[in-house]
Amino acid sequence: MTHARNRIDGPLSGVRVLDLVAGTAGAYAGKLLGMLGADVLIVEPPQGDPLRSQAPFLDGVPGVERSLGWNHRAVNARSVVLDLDSPEDRRAARELALVSDVLLENRTLEWLRAREMDEPSLRPDAPGLVYASMTPFGRTGPRSGWVGGDLVAYAAGGMMALTGEPDAARSEEHTSELQSHHD
Repeated sequence: MTHARNRIDGPLSGVRVLDLVAGTAGAYAGKLLGMLGADVLIVEPPQGDPLRSQAPFLDGVPGVERSLGWNHRAVNARSVVLDLDSPEDRRAARELALVSDVLLENRTLEWLRAREMDEPSLRPDAPGLVYASMTPFGRTGPRSGWVGGDLVAYAAGGMMALTGEPDAARSEEHTSELQSHHD
């Protein structure tokens, strides 16, 4: 079953995006592509995207179509309910991926491999597929396994250094005092 959303014409009209992003991490990518006119199809599990159950809700009344976070994320997109733990639905998701131009995901490599939705599984049948992983520290490298969220991204990107009271900078004496309390 698909749920239709608003669609607009734009510079990415005709581009098909399969959005496997769960929750908020990376959800803005699909939203942005949809705002630019791409045909975004969000794959939701049977219980719905986690954002559907997060407050705030329209008029304070919970409901799957009433989450303001979900409606903000899913504007200009459609959704389909597929249980990617079911072989039949996994095949359907794979078929959708093979006719898409872009695949967005934020899952673990193990989760993707188990469902044959990882890049190496899809690449032979979809060589032109743009495969975009929304991960805090990438898929390879020394920090690839690190967990992160908005706060971690602000800290790692240096934005946290710009916060606080400028006149409240810690002196060396205060820093030494703090360190001695931790010893």
